[in-house]
Amino acid sequence: MAALNPVHRIGRQIVEALMLHKDLDSRTALAQAVELLDAVGIPVPERRVSEYPHQLSGGMRQRVMIAIALCCEPDLLIADEPTTALDVTVQAQILNLIERMQKDLGMGVLLITHDLGVIAEQCDEVVVMYAGRVVERAPVEQIFAAPRHAYTKGLLASIPRIDSVRKSEMLTIPGQVAAIQDFVPGCRFCQRMGRVGDVLQTRPTYEEVAPGHFIERCPECT
Repeated sequence: MAALNPVHRIGRQIVEALMLHKDLDSRTALAQAVELLDAVGIPVPERRVSEYPHQLSGGMRQRVMIAIALCCEPDLLIADEPTTALDVTVQAQILNLIERMQKDLGMGVLLITHDLGVIAEQCDEVVVMYAGRVVERAPVEQIFAAPRHAYTKGLLASIPRIDSVRKSEMLTIPGQVAAIQDFVPGCRFCQRMGRVGDVLQTRPTYEEVAPGHFIERCPECT
């Protein structure tokens, strides 16, 4: 809702991108806008193209944003939390849509999310970041089956499970992220854990520990 201009019709906002980047006239751009809305699964696109954002549901607004992002046929789609604030059913629809468009257009997708379930379902490769640094990178199967960095292990351990919920044993990672101006040059996860010494002074090396599996090699965290 924040990304779409509330005082302009949906069609105009798609047409603007098409005319600006593809040098189309307004009539051709409007026809392509209708085609794009149809491609992302919006029913009766000929009517929806004339509506305002507040007339659409959250899922439809998300589809409009995807249509705008795809209108210039990008090689890479960057999707930053594309399912935030959507109910579970609509989340699945949006993720399936992105997957289908990826296959149809042959584009890459960079999915930024904190939802580990979405990662397991959608991704081929995972990059785990902590405090602005990559701490682990591996194929999705390896990340879930054999995580190597302490932060990745903590993330996976924090996933709610039926047994832990029943026992009120929700696992968390202790400490908190330091303020950006207080980041140490060394291992920032060690900083969170309250460790002292050389691990805070020297940045860990980034190493390949298995084929396609990389970690930030800290003696305390790996």
